[in-house]
Amino acid sequence: MDAHKDLQTITGTVDQLTQQRQTAARRMDTQTSQWQRLADQFEQDLQKVADGIKLQLARLDKLAEENQDALTANAKDAAADQQAIDDPPDFDGQVADLQNQIEARNRDTIPAYQQELQPLLTTQQEQRHTLTGLQSQLQDIVAQENHIAIKIRKAKSLHDMIAVTNEEQGNIDALRGQREDLTSQIKDVQQTLTDGQRDIDQVNHKIEDAKKQMTTWDTQSRQLQEAKRRRPSQVARFQQHIQELAAQAAGLQKMSDQISAARDKTQDAANTVSEQLTDLRPLLTALNDIVGTQTVAEAQNSAADSSAPTPAPPAAGPVALILPLLPKNAAHVATLQGVMQKLVTDGTQSVHLYTTGYEEEDMAALQQLLGEDRPAQLAWTNMYTALRQTQQPAAQARLNVQPDWVTRATPDNQTVEYLTPANKLAARVQYRQNGKIRSVTYFNLPGGAQRRDFWDPDGRVAVTQSVNAQTGRVTNENFYRVDGSVVLIKEYQNNQEQIHVLAEDRHVLQEFTSDDALAAWWLSQAVPQGSTLVAPANPRLLLNKSLQERTDLQVVPVLSPESTPQIWAELLGGEIPLETAYVSDPNLQQAAEETLPSVHVETLTD
Repeated sequence: MDAHKDLQTITGTVDQLTQQRQTAARRMDTQTSQWQRLADQFEQDLQKVADGIKLQLARLDKLAEENQDALTANAKDAAADQQAIDDPPDFDGQVADLQNQIEARNRDTIPAYQQELQPLLTTQQEQRHTLTGLQSQLQDIVAQENHIAIKIRKAKSLHDMIAVTNEEQGNIDALRGQREDLTSQIKDVQQTLTDGQRDIDQVNHKIEDAKKQMTTWDTQSRQLQEAKRRRPSQVARFQQHIQELAAQAAGLQKMSDQISAARDKTQDAANTVSEQLTDLRPLLTALNDIVGTQTVAEAQNSAADSSAPTPAPPAAGPVALILPLLPKNAAHVATLQGVMQKLVTDGTQSVHLYTTGYEEEDMAALQQLLGEDRPAQLAWTNMYTALRQTQQPAAQARLNVQPDWVTRATPDNQTVEYLTPANKLAARVQYRQNGKIRSVTYFNLPGGAQRRDFWDPDGRVAVTQSVNAQTGRVTNENFYRVDGSVVLIKEYQNNQEQIHVLAEDRHVLQEFTSDDALAAWWLSQAVPQGSTLVAPANPRLLLNKSLQERTDLQVVPVLSPESTPQIWAELLGGEIPLETAYVSDPNLQQAAEETLPSVHVETLTD
């Protein structure tokens, strides 16, 4: 469980803080000429220890709260399972109720709807018969009107036509009135037919809905019968889960006891430090009086003694070598080789290299770079490779090319370009020596790069870059786990960077505004407890809060001509407690010893 790991980390940190307190106390027993400086340093060390213990107490309180929440959730789950066992569903009763409802629909509801439908159908049939009669009468009237019209048209002269019209005017008016009356009746009957059909449709819908409901109840009945059949196996699963929850609860209770014990131990350490701080302050006042009586020669001798470097302590824990990337230029390669040779010479058997920039791990390349001067056990972890790992099945990547694209030869045998039917560049694919894809750049129709995908050696998309086609700048990057889910999103706007770390369920775990902050957070979790951290003097990384909270780490900076005065000032200011430092150039040895008088400085090259 993560809680066990956190508790072990906290316990180890408290032990480390206790050792630091004891080390600080031993300093008080050294040379009298250094009392004032050591007393001041002791007070600072004690205050740092007190702050560290306060932080550990807060972490223990949080861990205890989380553990109690887990116990509460565990008990709630177990109670729900037990209730599901003790109060089984009434399968037989529910099935009987459904069958009764089905029978009621068949016996009462549907026949009632059918009985309601019958007079509607009869009325509809009668109305259709009436409509047919009215339409027939209308046709007769129209025929009579046509006959009169023909008779008028056959008149031989205008005088005869007027005479015939006057003669038939009475018939014409009567027929017109009858036609209008029949037309009105036909419209009324048609509206009655429409309303009647609507009523019929409504009753039919009721019948269909009743039948659908019966089908649904029948399906539910079969499901209930199947659930009844599976009930014994379901109860067995509930019982098994209850046993698992009981075992989990026992583990959580044990963890609760361990947390309580660790908190008591930590509180005792806090009380001891508080007492020592209280006892120390009168001593500091007395020492100030003593130092004030020293002669100038004594003060100079005391300063000379205090500038003597302390011997380099051997690395007691794992050695973690931190680099941004595997070095390429000669100076950086020489520094890496010098660090590794120094560690091997000092008897270090195991070194773990951590690189925090995006690159593919290649142990063969690393071993070739180091030659024979390397420890017996050498490991390498790249931050992005580690973040991409997951237990989910790996996703298979596909090259997104259209069927009508054609390829174009390039001078580089490891590059293939795809053109649209309009002879426009659509995509450029770069391959590795082994024939696998390294990267794919997709272009928009005007010709600017729009997106760039980087594939890992196993044939999965690792990174996708979105590119502003007008400026050519990367606007954002998505980093993917091997299963295709997003683990990192980097956004670049207005010369600012925003980084989001996503969990596998896509909720945001952490947010950062720089790659150094991201690297510090990852290293604070990846580097083992009690490690000696050998790293280039990068204050933005080493002074990051995430690493500074790891008080169990012993930092050994690698100082080089590239180190700025700001870095030296920050190291000198005591923001990082140092016992040992490496310099990459012998010419820096004297400057480092003068700037860091209490630190043991070693040169990596002759």
